[in-house]
Amino acid sequence: PNPSDKAALQIAASNCLHALVSKCVLSIHFVYDWKEGRNCWTYEMLNRTLFGKPDVSHKALYSISEESIISEMASTEVLHPVFGSTSRLGWAYMKKGQERAFYVELNN
Repeated sequence: PNPSDKAALQIAASNCLHALVSKCVLSIHFVYDWKEGRNCWTYEMLNRTLFGKPDVSHKALYSISEESIISEMASTEVLHPVFGSTSRLGWAYMKKGQERAFYVELNN
């Protein structure tokens, strides 16, 4: 969803986090476009949208990875965290931005 409409992401993320806590999934991967000066998601904005203000209970329950760049601006390849190496085609390629990712897992 568009970063200006956080409600849709909050609902989807709540469902995903519930699936994670219920052990229906092992991890949740967030892959998003980023370009300097554009209305794009950032790592910090996604974390605030997903978890609200930093809270000790979230840190105790979840492990949140650092952000990684999975495709540079001029690259035609994406090193997707789930699907592996794939071609960067269509809208993602035309936008000429970066593709970034991070993941959330349960702490053991």
